Amino acid sequence: MGKKKKKEKKAQKEQQKKLLNMNCEELIEQADHALLTGNSRKAVKLFKSALKKVKEPEQKEKIKNNLFDSYIAREKELRNKNMTAEAEAVLKQAMDYTPDFSQTTEDVLISFLDFCENHQAFKAYSEFLGKNENSIKIERLLAEKV
Repeated sequence: MGKKKKKEKKAQKEQQKKLLNMNCEELIEQADHALLTGNSRKAVKLFKSALKKVKEPEQKEKIKNNLFDSYIAREKELRNKNMTAEAEAVLKQAMDYTPDFSQTTEDVLISFLDFCENHQAFKAYSEFLGKNENSIKIERLLAEKV
């Protein structure tokens, strides 16, 4: 048992060194891939690393939006596993990266509307409508919320 843990720790340290040596574009590319393949935990880790390395404000905002998406995906995974306390903790972390909703997708906004208060929900939807078309799904969800 001791050798196995030692090997695992060594592998984790090597992976951490690789992360530190990657440039921002590589981190974003890997994080996008992780998010698309359903590995939201890895996506969160990679996006956070990329956020530390990026300097341009536009790119920082894009990474924050992707980080929010990753946290929401992770929160859904945890809720599906009935790990509600952990899901709530991840949700609080996601709120630190709440994006400009005119830049997000309908699915991300729907996920946000599931747990936010009414005034936050309407504000988010009005931002979403700034650059997107009306969404029947979202409007139904808002009607049920009220």
